[in-house]
Amino acid sequence: MSSVASTAWYFVSRSYTSQAVEGSDLFYTLLQLRHEAMRVDPYTFQMWQTTEIVEAEPNWVRLYSLNGHSQSITAVARANPIFIRISTEVGHGSQRTAFTFASRDEEAVKSVQALTRNLFDSTETGSLDAFLLSNGHLRVQSAAFYHRDSGNETQTSYAHPIPLKQVVQQEPSAILLTIAASLDPVDGQLMPAATVHNLYVDSLADTVVGFRIEHSEHVQSVDLDELFALADRIYRGEPLILHNHTS
Repeated sequence: MSSVASTAWYFVSRSYTSQAVEGSDLFYTLLQLRHEAMRVDPYTFQMWQTTEIVEAEPNWVRLYSLNGHSQSITAVARANPIFIRISTEVGHGSQRTAFTFASRDEEAVKSVQALTRNLFDSTETGSLDAFLLSNGHLRVQSAAFYHRDSGNETQTSYAHPIPLKQVVQQEPSAILLTIAASLDPVDGQLMPAATVHNLYVDSLADTVVGFRIEHSEHVQSVDLDELFALADRIYRGEPLILHNHTS
């Protein structure tokens, strides 16, 4: 019997601080702030981040616990797991700490990214400029722009995907905010045991990259190390598509 593949979105982001931060420093800080956190390895840990609170409103919402003895409850909180990996980068005579975030929930990534900005001085979000420049062949399905002259934002969808470099050329004076792109089966082989079908890039202040990834039903989720390795490629500005394309 053939196996059925499972598909899900995963989101990654990265922040940097000039402070020297050890994994244990952030881990114990989160515990002191009463965040639920656990170690995965010396450089990686998992925490649960609340992204939504639903409160019961008379005549509109009714919430129940499903424990066999149902009773009405007034509110529930939705928490999503997020993984944080700490690494040290050295270059140009300086050293900085990198926080890489990975989760299946985009809001969880942005929320914990904001938390690290509050905890550590001089924290900045990783730039996606180099990644966008080196991936001009990405097939873009839709894009959002900010127009400096009018102050307006626009969203453009393309009947047929066009290369990212062509998208940028069509709006030379606008700031690219987001793109949604598709990858063919060959381009999508970015992980040994999984295939990336779609890519979402948010290059706003809290830069986030999303991947719609397909993996075997025998695997509960993508390999965490492979996901962080993909984030490394993104924030180093490497091309995702390594074989030659015709323009």
